[in-house]
Amino acid sequence: MSENRYSRQIHLFGQEGQRRIGAARVVVLGAGGLGMPVLQQLAYLGVVHHVVADRDIVSSSNLNRLVGATVEDIDSLKVAVARRMILTIQPTAHVSALPLDLPDAAIVAAVTNATVVIGCFDRETPRLDATDLCSAMGIPYVDLATEVVPEPSGAVFGGRIVVAGDGTGCVSCLDVLDTRELARERMTEQQRRLNDVVYGVERDDLGGSGPSVVTVNGVVASLAATEIMCLLTGLRGPARQLTYRGDLGTVGRPRDLGRDNCPFCQRWRVATESRRGATG
Repeated sequence: MSENRYSRQIHLFGQEGQRRIGAARVVVLGAGGLGMPVLQQLAYLGVVHHVVADRDIVSSSNLNRLVGATVEDIDSLKVAVARRMILTIQPTAHVSALPLDLPDAAIVAAVTNATVVIGCFDRETPRLDATDLCSAMGIPYVDLATEVVPEPSGAVFGGRIVVAGDGTGCVSCLDVLDTRELARERMTEQQRRLNDVVYGVERDDLGGSGPSVVTVNGVVASLAATEIMCLLTGLRGPARQLTYRGDLGTVGRPRDLGRDNCPFCQRWRVATESRRGATG
Protein backbone atom coordinates (compact mmCIF):
# COMPACT_ATOMS: atom_id res chain seq x y z
CA MET A 1 0.00 0.00 0.00
CA SER A 2 1.27 3.47 -0.83
CA GLU A 3 3.24 5.16 1.96
CA ASN A 4 1.38 8.33 1.02
CA ARG A 5 -1.61 6.93 2.90
CA TYR A 6 0.20 7.40 6.21
CA SER A 7 2.37 10.40 5.34
CA ARG A 8 0.53 12.89 7.53
CA GLN A 9 0.64 10.74 10.66
CA ILE A 10 4.26 9.75 9.98
CA HIS A 11 5.02 13.45 10.47
CA LEU A 12 3.95 12.89 14.09
CA PHE A 13 5.62 9.62 15.07
CA GLY A 14 7.98 8.81 12.19
CA GLN A 15 8.56 5.87 9.85
CA GLU A 16 9.66 3.62 12.69
CA GLY A 17 6.47 4.39 14.56
CA GLN A 18 4.42 3.47 11.51
CA ARG A 19 6.39 0.26 11.12
CA ARG A 20 5.62 -0.66 14.73
CA ILE A 21 1.91 -0.06 14.18
CA GLY A 22 1.97 -2.31 11.12
CA ALA A 23 3.78 -5.04 13.04
CA ALA A 24 1.52 -4.89 16.11
CA ARG A 25 -0.82 -7.74 16.96
CA VAL A 26 -3.90 -6.28 18.59
CA VAL A 27 -6.53 -8.27 20.48
CA VAL A 28 -9.84 -6.50 21.14
CA LEU A 29 -12.20 -8.18 23.58
CA GLY A 30 -15.69 -6.85 22.99
CA ALA A 31 -17.09 -5.60 19.68
CA GLY A 32 -19.81 -3.33 20.99
CA GLY A 33 -20.21 0.41 21.39
CA LEU A 34 -16.63 0.83 22.60
CA GLY A 35 -14.85 -1.94 20.73
CA MET A 36 -16.05 -0.97 17.25
CA PRO A 37 -14.73 2.63 17.22
CA VAL A 38 -11.44 1.43 18.73
CA LEU A 39 -11.09 -1.16 15.96
CA GLN A 40 -12.02 1.43 13.34
CA GLN A 41 -9.41 3.93 14.52
CA LEU A 42 -6.66 1.32 14.87
CA ALA A 43 -7.37 0.15 11.33
CA TYR A 44 -7.06 3.72 10.06
CA LEU A 45 -3.78 4.09 11.95
CA GLY A 46 -2.43 1.09 10.06
CA VAL A 47 -2.93 -1.91 12.34
CA VAL A 48 -3.29 -4.96 10.09
CA HIS A 49 -3.19 -7.84 12.59
CA HIS A 50 -6.45 -7.99 14.51
CA VAL A 51 -8.15 -10.50 16.75
CA VAL A 52 -11.64 -9.50 17.85
CA ALA A 53 -13.67 -11.63 20.25
CA ASP A 54 -17.34 -11.30 21.19
CA ARG A 55 -20.13 -13.89 21.14
CA ASP A 56 -22.93 -11.30 21.01
CA ILE A 57 -25.15 -10.59 18.01
CA VAL A 58 -26.42 -7.27 16.67
CA SER A 59 -29.84 -6.18 17.93
CA SER A 60 -31.96 -3.22 16.93
CA SER A 61 -31.11 -1.49 20.22
CA ASN A 62 -27.41 -1.58 19.24
CA LEU A 63 -27.89 0.54 16.14
CA ASN A 64 -27.71 3.85 18.03
CA ARG A 65 -24.01 3.27 18.75
CA LEU A 66 -22.57 0.25 16.90
CA VAL A 67 -20.14 1.82 14.44
CA GLY A 68 -20.14 -0.02 11.10
CA ALA A 69 -23.49 -1.79 11.64
CA THR A 70 -26.67 -1.29 9.61
CA VAL A 71 -30.24 -2.50 9.84
CA GLU A 72 -29.28 -5.43 7.61
CA ASP A 73 -26.83 -6.61 10.29
CA ILE A 74 -29.49 -7.33 12.90
CA ASP A 75 -29.05 -10.92 14.19
CA SER A 76 -25.52 -11.09 12.71
CA LEU A 77 -22.48 -11.69 14.87
CA LYS A 78 -20.85 -8.47 16.01
CA VAL A 79 -17.41 -9.88 15.19
CA ALA A 80 -18.53 -10.45 11.60
CA VAL A 81 -19.54 -6.79 11.34
CA ALA A 82 -16.20 -5.81 12.90
CA ARG A 83 -14.26 -7.93 10.43
CA ARG A 84 -16.12 -6.38 7.48
CA MET A 85 -15.45 -2.87 8.77
CA ILE A 86 -11.73 -3.51 9.25
CA LEU A 87 -11.36 -5.05 5.80
CA THR A 88 -13.20 -2.11 4.25
CA ILE A 89 -10.49 0.15 5.71
CA GLN A 90 -7.57 -2.29 5.33
CA PRO A 91 -8.37 -4.82 2.55
CA THR A 92 -5.17 -6.81 3.18
CA ALA A 93 -5.58 -6.98 6.96
CA HIS A 94 -5.50 -10.27 8.85
CA VAL A 95 -8.64 -10.40 10.99
CA SER A 96 -9.48 -13.31 13.26
CA ALA A 97 -13.13 -12.95 14.31
CA LEU A 98 -13.85 -15.13 17.34
CA PRO A 99 -17.52 -15.49 18.40
CA LEU A 100 -16.31 -16.24 21.92
CA ASP A 101 -16.00 -14.66 25.35
CA LEU A 102 -13.51 -15.11 28.17
CA PRO A 103 -12.55 -17.60 29.39
CA ASP A 104 -11.84 -19.54 26.18
CA ALA A 105 -8.71 -21.33 25.00
CA ALA A 106 -8.75 -19.59 21.60
CA ILE A 107 -8.72 -16.17 23.27
CA VAL A 108 -5.91 -17.24 25.60
CA ALA A 109 -3.89 -18.37 22.57
CA ALA A 110 -4.48 -15.04 20.83
CA VAL A 111 -3.40 -13.08 23.91
CA THR A 112 -0.19 -15.11 24.08
CA ASN A 113 0.92 -13.59 20.76
CA ALA A 114 -0.52 -10.10 21.32
CA THR A 115 1.32 -6.80 21.40
CA VAL A 116 -1.55 -5.20 23.32
CA VAL A 117 -4.97 -6.36 24.54
CA ILE A 118 -7.93 -3.99 24.71
CA GLY A 119 -10.94 -4.73 26.90
CA CYS A 120 -14.22 -3.13 25.83
CA PHE A 121 -16.61 -4.75 28.28
CA ASP A 122 -19.88 -3.69 29.83
CA ARG A 123 -19.42 -6.03 32.81
CA GLU A 124 -16.85 -6.13 35.60
CA THR A 125 -16.04 -9.85 35.76
CA PRO A 126 -14.39 -10.03 32.31
CA ARG A 127 -12.29 -6.96 33.20
CA LEU A 128 -10.74 -8.94 36.02
CA ASP A 129 -10.43 -12.05 33.84
CA ALA A 130 -8.55 -10.05 31.18
CA THR A 131 -6.37 -8.40 33.84
CA ASP A 132 -5.50 -11.78 35.30
CA LEU A 133 -4.66 -13.24 31.89
CA CYS A 134 -2.59 -10.29 30.63
CA SER A 135 -0.68 -9.83 33.87
CA ALA A 136 0.28 -13.51 33.91
CA MET A 137 1.62 -13.19 30.36
CA GLY A 138 3.16 -9.74 30.73
CA ILE A 139 1.02 -8.26 27.95
CA PRO A 140 -0.09 -4.58 28.15
CA TYR A 141 -3.82 -4.31 28.81
CA VAL A 142 -6.00 -1.28 28.05
CA ASP A 143 -9.43 -1.25 29.69
CA LEU A 144 -12.29 1.04 28.64
CA ALA A 145 -15.54 1.86 30.40
CA THR A 146 -18.38 4.36 30.06
CA GLU A 147 -21.20 5.19 32.42
CA VAL A 148 -24.35 7.27 32.58
CA VAL A 149 -25.78 7.86 36.06
CA PRO A 150 -29.15 9.63 36.32
CA GLU A 151 -29.20 12.20 39.13
CA PRO A 152 -31.95 14.57 40.30
CA SER A 153 -29.77 17.52 39.32
CA GLY A 154 -28.91 16.06 35.92
CA ALA A 155 -27.17 13.00 34.52
CA VAL A 156 -23.51 12.33 35.30
CA PHE A 157 -21.93 10.78 32.22
CA GLY A 158 -18.52 9.97 30.86
CA GLY A 159 -15.98 7.18 31.06
CA ARG A 160 -12.40 6.22 31.70
CA ILE A 161 -9.48 4.22 30.42
CA VAL A 162 -6.76 2.37 32.32
CA VAL A 163 -3.50 1.31 30.69
CA ALA A 164 -1.85 -1.48 32.70
CA GLY A 165 1.39 -3.28 32.02
CA ASP A 166 4.23 -1.57 33.87
CA GLY A 167 3.16 -2.67 37.34
CA THR A 168 2.11 0.77 38.62
CA GLY A 169 -1.66 0.35 38.48
CA CYS A 170 -4.52 -1.69 37.01
CA VAL A 171 -8.31 -1.84 37.19
CA SER A 172 -8.07 -3.77 40.44
CA CYS A 173 -5.69 -1.64 42.50
CA LEU A 174 -6.76 1.74 41.09
CA ASP A 175 -10.23 1.01 42.52
CA VAL A 176 -12.14 1.72 39.32
CA LEU A 177 -14.22 -1.45 39.48
CA ASP A 178 -17.82 -1.37 40.69
CA THR A 179 -17.44 -3.93 43.48
CA ARG A 180 -21.19 -4.18 44.09
CA GLU A 181 -21.80 -4.96 40.41
CA LEU A 182 -18.88 -7.39 40.42
CA ALA A 183 -20.47 -9.26 43.32
CA ARG A 184 -23.85 -9.21 41.59
CA GLU A 185 -22.42 -10.77 38.44
CA ARG A 186 -21.21 -13.72 40.49
CA MET A 187 -24.66 -14.39 41.98
CA THR A 188 -27.21 -16.90 40.78
CA GLU A 189 -30.22 -15.53 38.90
CA GLN A 190 -32.36 -15.82 42.02
CA GLN A 191 -29.75 -14.02 44.10
CA ARG A 192 -29.62 -11.23 41.52
CA ARG A 193 -33.38 -10.72 41.68
CA LEU A 194 -33.28 -10.53 45.47
CA ASN A 195 -30.30 -8.18 45.36
CA ASP A 196 -32.12 -5.85 42.96
CA VAL A 197 -35.15 -5.80 45.25
CA VAL A 198 -33.01 -4.98 48.30
CA TYR A 199 -31.23 -2.12 46.53
CA GLY A 200 -34.28 -0.92 44.63
CA VAL A 201 -32.65 -1.45 41.22
CA GLU A 202 -34.99 -1.51 38.21
CA ARG A 203 -33.29 -3.32 35.33
CA ASP A 204 -36.17 -4.46 33.16
CA ASP A 205 -36.40 -1.23 31.18
CA LEU A 206 -32.71 -1.46 30.27
CA GLY A 207 -32.62 -5.17 29.46
CA GLY A 208 -29.89 -5.61 32.10
CA SER A 209 -27.64 -2.92 30.63
CA GLY A 210 -27.12 0.75 31.36
CA PRO A 211 -27.59 3.75 29.08
CA SER A 212 -25.13 4.04 26.20
CA VAL A 213 -24.61 6.92 23.78
CA VAL A 214 -22.40 6.89 20.69
CA THR A 215 -20.79 10.28 21.36
CA VAL A 216 -19.67 9.35 24.87
CA ASN A 217 -18.39 5.99 23.64
CA GLY A 218 -16.55 7.75 20.81
CA VAL A 219 -14.67 10.11 23.12
CA VAL A 220 -13.51 7.27 25.37
CA ALA A 221 -12.59 5.09 22.38
CA SER A 222 -10.53 7.93 20.87
CA LEU A 223 -8.72 8.53 24.16
CA ALA A 224 -7.87 4.84 24.30
CA ALA A 225 -6.80 4.66 20.65
CA THR A 226 -4.48 7.63 21.18
CA GLU A 227 -2.83 5.99 24.21
CA ILE A 228 -2.47 2.75 22.24
CA MET A 229 -0.88 4.72 19.41
CA CYS A 230 1.62 6.18 21.89
CA LEU A 231 2.28 2.75 23.37
CA LEU A 232 2.92 1.17 19.97
CA THR A 233 4.99 3.96 18.41
CA GLY A 234 6.95 5.11 21.45
CA LEU A 235 5.79 8.69 20.85
CA ARG A 236 5.48 8.97 24.63
CA GLY A 237 4.58 6.70 27.49
CA PRO A 238 0.84 6.02 27.72
CA ALA A 239 -1.16 7.58 30.53
CA ARG A 240 -1.90 5.17 33.33
CA GLN A 241 -5.45 6.48 33.65
CA LEU A 242 -7.67 9.06 31.96
CA THR A 243 -11.16 10.06 33.05
CA TYR A 244 -13.72 11.77 30.84
CA ARG A 245 -16.54 13.74 32.45
CA GLY A 246 -18.96 14.53 29.66
CA ASP A 247 -21.29 16.33 32.05
CA LEU A 248 -18.45 18.72 32.92
CA GLY A 249 -16.70 18.74 29.54
CA THR A 250 -13.35 17.70 31.04
CA VAL A 251 -10.65 15.06 30.69
CA GLY A 252 -8.53 14.37 33.76
CA ARG A 253 -5.37 12.38 34.37
CA PRO A 254 -5.38 10.97 37.91
CA ARG A 255 -1.86 10.62 39.29
CA ASP A 256 -2.75 7.84 41.71
CA LEU A 257 -0.52 4.78 41.83
CA GLY A 258 -1.86 1.31 42.41
CA ARG A 259 -1.27 -0.67 45.60
CA ASP A 260 2.21 -2.12 46.06
CA ASN A 261 0.78 -5.49 47.03
CA CYS A 262 -1.51 -5.83 43.99
CA PRO A 263 -0.96 -9.39 42.70
CA PHE A 264 -1.67 -8.39 39.10
CA CYS A 265 0.83 -5.50 39.11
CA GLN A 266 3.40 -7.68 40.84
CA ARG A 267 3.16 -10.09 37.91
CA TRP A 268 3.54 -7.24 35.42
CA ARG A 269 6.59 -5.89 37.27
CA VAL A 270 8.27 -9.29 37.15
CA ALA A 271 7.52 -9.61 33.43
CA THR A 272 8.85 -6.08 32.76
CA GLU A 273 12.11 -6.84 34.55
CA SER A 274 12.38 -10.11 32.64
CA ARG A 275 11.99 -8.29 29.31
CA ARG A 276 14.58 -5.70 30.30
CA GLY A 277 17.00 -8.47 31.19
CA ALA A 278 16.37 -10.24 27.89
CA THR A 279 17.07 -7.08 25.87
CA GLY A 280 19.81 -5.65 28.05
